[in-house]
Amino acid sequence: MANPVAFIFAHPDDETFLCSAFIRKLADEGNHPLLLLATKGDAGNKNGSYLHASREELAAVRVREMEEAAAILGLHSITHLGYPDGLLDTVNEPECVERIADFLNLHKCPVVVTFPENGGNGHRDHMAISKLTTMAVTSGRCPYVQRLYYIAASATPTAAPAPAAVPEAASAVASAAAPEAASAATPAAAGQHAQPIGPQLDTRPMWNIKAAALRAHNSQILAIKRYFGDLNECPEIRRFETLQLVWERGSTQPQSHVLWLTEGLEKE
Repeated sequence: MANPVAFIFAHPDDETFLCSAFIRKLADEGNHPLLLLATKGDAGNKNGSYLHASREELAAVRVREMEEAAAILGLHSITHLGYPDGLLDTVNEPECVERIADFLNLHKCPVVVTFPENGGNGHRDHMAISKLTTMAVTSGRCPYVQRLYYIAASATPTAAPAPAAVPEAASAVASAAAPEAASAATPAAAGQHAQPIGPQLDTRPMWNIKAAALRAHNSQILAIKRYFGDLNECPEIRRFETLQLVWERGSTQPQSHVLWLTEGLEKE
């Protein structure tokens, strides 16, 4: 049975920077990886040859690039919410949470993946989509969702993957690219219980796929090269993709240590 797995991010290319191996593996297993993007990345004009493009022009380019990357990664579908890039923390919060919940319910997603609370590096759009997604999942309006994962792979040269903090937004509700994707390791906050690291994949065996998907996001090529180099080989410091299980079936203190996203899911 194919499991729909939702990847919810801020910009086109976030999924390729952080989850290429997970998406491709899920697709190869016959599952349905789905991508929900809050913005079309229309403010990212400094990372390639589109410095003088309007926001509308760049948005159209990035949508096309996303479609090309999706075909390479095996994404089952892409949905754009169309919020303005760089301003995601100013949107109507209840409306956005409802739209995310509607998406998860439409596709009956048992598994959701998004940024950690700090967005990986403090980027306002990353933090906003993490908060909004967490609120949707933990609101009680998404009965099909069984697990919420945060990106937990370190992307800095010296830091090792660190556990993510229990999401404040989840606690509140249940008791809530790019260079922007630079470091997605979140230290456990003081007074909060760190969760065990979840599934991890080595991208080296599928580097050709990840590199091809990265090249598809050509409007962001300068950021891609700063982060991954020339793409001819997998950089050791970018080798692993790691997820952190932060919520499972109503609990912000999940006890299970599942080895794979779809392992042990309850049948509908």
